[in-house]
Amino acid sequence: NWFDKDQPDKGTQAMINGVLGCDVFIAIISEKYFLSEYCKLELGIAIREQKPIMVVHNVNSPIKEVLQWVPQELAVLKDIEFRPIADDDEAIIQHYASLLSKCLDS
Repeated sequence: NWFDKDQPDKGTQAMINGVLGCDVFIAIISEKYFLSEYCKLELGIAIREQKPIMVVHNVNSPIKEVLQWVPQELAVLKDIEFRPIADDDEAIIQHYASLLSKCLDS
């Protein structure tokens, strides 16, 4: 498991290595997610390396709106099922951990 925010080394190479070493890439997106060059870098690597990708977004954002956030260079992402999640942090953590577990079991 590699979660970028928990790593002491948050450098670009550490991010790349984290993505390369993961079994499943989970992108918890928001409108601001795609404004981050680092988020786009990680996601682009996951796409290029054909990692299984799970995309989750806030349940309060309609999927039509969420799909508009995806920049053209990452348009392939629109072919992946987006999964809504609840607002509070604890629910988010439990929800994506449960989804990841299901993905790894299949």
